[in-house]
Amino acid sequence: MKRMIENFKVRKQERIAFKKELKTLKSDTLKAYKDFQKLFEDKNRYVSLNEMLDWQDRHEELHDRVSIILQSKDFKYILRVFRDDLNMIIRMFKLIEKYRKRHNKPVVDKMIGSVDQSIFNINGVILNKEQKTAVVVDEKRLRLIGAGTSGLTHTCVGKVKYLVKGKNVPEDNILFLTNSGKNADKVNRMLEKEGISPIAKTYIDYSAQVLADHGKEVPDVVDVDYEEFAESTIKKLLEEEEYKSRFVDYYLNFRQAGSVVFDFDDYEDYLQFLEEYPPIALDGTRMKNYEHLAVADFLYRNNIRYRYMQDYCVRELDYDGTSYKPVFYLPDFDIYIEVFEINAAGEARFDTGTSLVSETPTEIYKKRMQRIREIHEKNHTVMVDVFTYELMESTLVDHLQTKLMKHLAVFAPMSANALLKIILERNPFLIREISVVLGELLQLARDNSETWQEIIFLNRESMKTKTRWYKRNESVFSLLMPVYETYLNYIGDNTDAFGIVQMASETIRLQRRSLGYTHIIVDDFHNTNRHMLNLLRNVWHIVMDKASIIVAGNDWQTKSGICAYDFSYFTEFSRFFGHSESIKFTRVFSQGQRLWSMNARFVERNTMQVRKYARCEMASPRDCVTLLSYECKKEDTKSLFDENEIEIMKNTLQNYINSLPNEYSVILVGRFKEDIVLASKMNLSDIPVKTVYDLDESADVVIIINARRYNMGFPDRMMGENVKSLFGIKPELYAFASERRLWHQAVSRARVKVAFLFNSENRSRFIEEYI
Repeated sequence: MKRMIENFKVRKQERIAFKKELKTLKSDTLKAYKDFQKLFEDKNRYVSLNEMLDWQDRHEELHDRVSIILQSKDFKYILRVFRDDLNMIIRMFKLIEKYRKRHNKPVVDKMIGSVDQSIFNINGVILNKEQKTAVVVDEKRLRLIGAGTSGLTHTCVGKVKYLVKGKNVPEDNILFLTNSGKNADKVNRMLEKEGISPIAKTYIDYSAQVLADHGKEVPDVVDVDYEEFAESTIKKLLEEEEYKSRFVDYYLNFRQAGSVVFDFDDYEDYLQFLEEYPPIALDGTRMKNYEHLAVADFLYRNNIRYRYMQDYCVRELDYDGTSYKPVFYLPDFDIYIEVFEINAAGEARFDTGTSLVSETPTEIYKKRMQRIREIHEKNHTVMVDVFTYELMESTLVDHLQTKLMKHLAVFAPMSANALLKIILERNPFLIREISVVLGELLQLARDNSETWQEIIFLNRESMKTKTRWYKRNESVFSLLMPVYETYLNYIGDNTDAFGIVQMASETIRLQRRSLGYTHIIVDDFHNTNRHMLNLLRNVWHIVMDKASIIVAGNDWQTKSGICAYDFSYFTEFSRFFGHSESIKFTRVFSQGQRLWSMNARFVERNTMQVRKYARCEMASPRDCVTLLSYECKKEDTKSLFDENEIEIMKNTLQNYINSLPNEYSVILVGRFKEDIVLASKMNLSDIPVKTVYDLDESADVVIIINARRYNMGFPDRMMGENVKSLFGIKPELYAFASERRLWHQAVSRARVKVAFLFNSENRSRFIEEYI
């Protein structure tokens, strides 16, 4: 009885304490509500995202405590009295963003109406409602998202005009940055027409200004074509035996990334990959897969004759009832080689249609392996086996050599000179292909590291648990390192675009001088690399208490592969600069609706891209996409296109161009510089030709002239999407993500129609997706 009385007293004290806490929470909730009302009480004042976040920060602890209390099962009869009052803080947190937008809508209309409307006239173009909103709102951090030709640059210029002429902000208080000199010149011409000083600068020009303002010597900036530099350097290095051996080793062991069945989620995708990038051995034999290719090339370069997929010495049936054909037979040594497609756990990847319903792919494959071993045991023949996982671990060749040596096989290795000659005969464009890759890696190296030791460290740290990629990356590094060192010697005491921006960024970070900027505006922010980002962040950290920042961009058009641009700096802007407001532009002015929708559907297959919606000012014809297919069996293997094919391509193009209305403008677009050379050989007078990287103008009709598969095609595979992993950068998971953006960069420049020129034997996989 005594214990019951004590428990009753304890429960009573708990009840009293609980009721007291509820009263306190109710009081705090009412205070939060008054704070909420105060935030929105002025119906003529714009409430920024920053102010909303400040309110949430002030009352976050209350919100969290109330959330826990409302889930409590104790003293429900007491809690019932306070529940409605406490729920108020939960509802405010849930609805504040919606309420803010509803509050701001008429406020923005009033702000726009109160401004001299001539401010919204930019070089004769009247800004639309979305653009005007971006001009007048006062957000701490604002991201403008738009598709191509949605008026992002006009809006940035409009913001400057509004600040200077509408708010009397001194021009020196505005920092306007963009990534290219061409865009900076365009913006400055637009500003001068509006009677404003040309304040737009490239990162390079601004970096030089920063160094000069801090009393530092401004080095000369070397302008380099990284692909051409890599190509010329590789050709010189190939005169050295050591580099020649590295080059051959890379080609034979690592030239294709993601090339085994376990790299694919769908068996049809794997078969399509093998069709698009066929495994051709050094002796010209078409192999079934890349495991077979590794074995065939090893045998060939060691002067061991082999027979491929031919009948066994006696007639025997395979597990599926077909005649057994060993993968390789070495007649000089009477040895058979089998390649089993299993991983290290002994698992097979796909059911290819031969198994029973009740059997898994692994079970059926193990039975086949057992049957093959029984055949050789029965007929007393020597069989050596290798496995797919050994290729994945880069140990297949070593294990094969060890096993063959046990059976007294004799090796006569070819010299690096002889192998290189054979390789370049099989693939005359290999040096150019690898130059493209190393050119991109040079830029990534300059953007992500300062010393070679840092580059090696980044790779080994990120890849130390991934044997396959680690060994492949080490091989790539062995090619890149001498090129990188040659490049550093080439620029000497000068610097490049990466170096001067890094110098300015470090100068600002270390000296932390006061800066007078109250507004930062960045156009084309989707084309930003790490050093550019760091420079901008270091400026922002100094001025953020008194300044605002606006960035404008279209992540669909990030020019991956050039200047180490990374679209994630735009898509994840808030991660680098803090919570930001975003305004999406939904009007597109220079492309028809049907064509734009096809472009959007194509690029948005990659879910990492920002979703966009658009209302286009123009209509598209029903035949807005044309496939210019031709048939031609290539005879000259030592050129990308032989004379006969060039003539056929020229006639195909000419016929199509002649069928277009005379008033239509046309531009030819290629993926590589070799495509420019190709177009010049076709002698299509008065038709401009650009690579996708140089394309910055629109035309009524855009024709992609390299819509073919294979390396140096579109998309270009070469080393896959994983080159960034060499520098500790997480690669994109979606296949051909960067190539997809480049394709979109090309087709988005078409106002009325796009056309794709290709040989019917090898058309690009992007065409299938696009149409």
